[in-house]
Amino acid sequence: MIITLLIRRNDIILSNGLAWVAHCYFPLALLATYILYNERSLWSFLVAVGIYAVSTYMAHTEWKIKPLLYGTFTTLFMTVTVTLENFHYNDKVHYAFLITSLLMVIFWLTTNLFYKRRTSYYLVPFSILGIGSFLMVDPYGWFTFVLTISYAVGLLIFLHRVKWDLFNSLLLLLILMGTIQLLGMTDIEEVYKILLVACIGTGLLISGRLLNTSIYKVQDRRLKLIDSYTLFSFIFFGYMYTFQHELIWMKALPGILISAGLWIQRKRVPTSWFKFVVFLSGGLLLQPYYAVVNEIILSPIWKQEVYVLPWIIIVVFLRRCMQGSYKKIINQIQWAVLLIVSLLLIKDGLESSTIYDALILGSLSLLSMLTGIFKRIKSYFFIGAGVLLLNVFLQTRPFWGNLPWWGYLLVTGSILIFVPSYNEWHKQKTAKRKSTILTLFKEKIVKKMERWD
Repeated sequence: MIITLLIRRNDIILSNGLAWVAHCYFPLALLATYILYNERSLWSFLVAVGIYAVSTYMAHTEWKIKPLLYGTFTTLFMTVTVTLENFHYNDKVHYAFLITSLLMVIFWLTTNLFYKRRTSYYLVPFSILGIGSFLMVDPYGWFTFVLTISYAVGLLIFLHRVKWDLFNSLLLLLILMGTIQLLGMTDIEEVYKILLVACIGTGLLISGRLLNTSIYKVQDRRLKLIDSYTLFSFIFFGYMYTFQHELIWMKALPGILISAGLWIQRKRVPTSWFKFVVFLSGGLLLQPYYAVVNEIILSPIWKQEVYVLPWIIIVVFLRRCMQGSYKKIINQIQWAVLLIVSLLLIKDGLESSTIYDALILGSLSLLSMLTGIFKRIKSYFFIGAGVLLLNVFLQTRPFWGNLPWWGYLLVTGSILIFVPSYNEWHKQKTAKRKSTILTLFKEKIVKKMERWD
């Protein structure tokens, strides 16, 4: 190398040849020096940093500059590693990654635009590898965890500055792995573990909301951006379900956070998704609701109602969210839910056979009928009327069930007489091109019902 510098002005060809020979030999010499002398190779690597730095400055083509620059960074990392080994920190190699990344960031901040771009290509994968080295530490304690998070957050800030946001997912995955590893090795109460995961997830949710205006961005049919912060915030919220605890409010916390997170995303998704995201954010509240209800001692009178009535609220919420879209499908879902809820309530009323259940069922049926009338919704009206009549029929069973045999015969005979008589009367009116009162009433009702949902 020295001869190369001395003869460079007089014989450029020989100088370049000697430089090539030196650089081909140099990595092998450094490797042999480190293997044979280990911590005593510190001065060799210090000299190597200088040689690679000067060679980088003297190179003028891109394919030469990058390998020499990356050789500078690599020997710098080895210098830091050997220095730690000299201080008997042989198991602290992960700190060498952190220190070297900090030195490279300082260089990145002080150099020009061309070297910034070249440095980024080395700094990002090197730092990701460094964060991964922190996860290999055993035992993995709080201090190591804080350093891991700090290292990852610093790199995330750097990625945001150079607009390489697609790499965020890999870093957030390492943070998730570090969190799982910490909570698996530390002996703290489950409640504090849940709160830690909730705080990290909330922080990621807020970061995604502040840093990105949308969940994803496509440009020229290529994915340019994806909000990894929001995606991993939901993964952290889901991870909260893996912990076992006795506090009631903690059982509801994950579902509430997921629901709130979805609600925040309603304006960050495509317009066609808006209604579904809003409904999903409300529908997911059923999980924390049932999580709390299952832990509460309920009165047998209200237990079935508490369990099934929220589904009617969800159907109402679905109808409001869709705002007239998918009307046919929503009506079918509404019929199905109301029918199932009604059957469950009737079953509960028959099993208990108390006056309170009859009053509750009757009140709910009446409320359903009134809702159907005022909102002009067929499902509420007809199912409410059907349940009300069935409730009256079943609750009055002790009275009509004890009628004498001639009472049943009288009712049956009256029906058999009335139906043929009405049919004959209807035929006579039709022949005269007239309509009966019942026919007019039926047609009037049918026309009104056709305008109902």
